[in-house]
Amino acid sequence: ESDEITVVGPVRSIQQVDHAELEIQIDGRTSGFTESIEPTLVDEDGNEVAGVQSQPEQLSVTVSLDVRGQVRTVIPVIVGDDALEPGYELVDTTVLPSDEVVVDGPDEDLTGVFFVTTEPVDVSGWSESTVVRDVELDQSRLPDSIELETETVHVSVEIRQQVHQRELSDVPIEAMNQPSGLDLELAPAAATVILEGSRSAVETIDPDEVTVFVNLSGVEAGEHDLDLEIIVPPQVQYREIVPASVTVFLEDSDQDGDE
Repeated sequence: ESDEITVVGPVRSIQQVDHAELEIQIDGRTSGFTESIEPTLVDEDGNEVAGVQSQPEQLSVTVSLDVRGQVRTVIPVIVGDDALEPGYELVDTTVLPSDEVVVDGPDEDLTGVFFVTTEPVDVSGWSESTVVRDVELDQSRLPDSIELETETVHVSVEIRQQVHQRELSDVPIEAMNQPSGLDLELAPAAATVILEGSRSAVETIDPDEVTVFVNLSGVEAGEHDLDLEIIVPPQVQYREIVPASVTVFLEDSDQDGDE
């Protein structure tokens, strides 16, 4: 409502003031509005000056907004994802910094534009995630009357090594740190292990390289339900052990039925 204010404060501080700024938040606004805003008093470098006040303390600001175009989703077009480096797969593609773009033009033409696509990004032979910068938007299918706010976007392509699984059945359960003088019985005596990793790694694992065990350190005589643990080669990891626990029976070795 005014482009001038009065600055109140010590003379030395007032002399540092170059101008006043009004910060207007328009995020999410779709129409004009009026709002009271407190001015910020700054020096010629844009730094706020302390110890001074403005009169009035707030100014009424009226903002007019014109709707410019409409928002459409940008869909990245990826080709060659079936020809990635062997053993790799496409996980996701994302348009950066936003997956939307403003399109403008006559209303009758905008109604026929449901989304915008990029020019094809060829990922043939890729084996790692990459951000492809300045990918052009495909305007060949848009009416000549349609204009785009931007003509290029960045496309994030996420690629990972394929994960394969392998099930090993009847893997013997071993006992570690069995207390001396105690007889041991395990139920069950074997487990099923599901491994995962690259195809070459999981297919070449020898079952003897996998150790499933129960740790009996500090366990006394009696019946106990204990969690199973596992050691696998470094090139794979285990997904699951079935069962996850085992029942352990420990009893004194010198116990028998003789009187």
